[in-house]
Amino acid sequence: MVENYYFTDATPFSGRDGGCLFALSLSPRPWLVFDFGGDVGYFSANRAYSSFVGMTIVPVRLWP
Repeated sequence: MVENYYFTDATPFSGRDGGCLFALSLSPRPWLVFDFGGDVGYFSANRAYSSFVGMTIVPVRLWP
């Protein structure tokens, strides 16, 4: 997945933000998902880059 995003300035609640988010999801089992990704910021005052790792476990079968 690749997502390009931009948020305008909402002072005093949130500053201007924008970047390019990229992610990869793997699902080795129907009930288990791993996410890996990163984000490159457009405005270096906020951040230059960030990364994330996530895991989702679905404990019940929601649909057949």
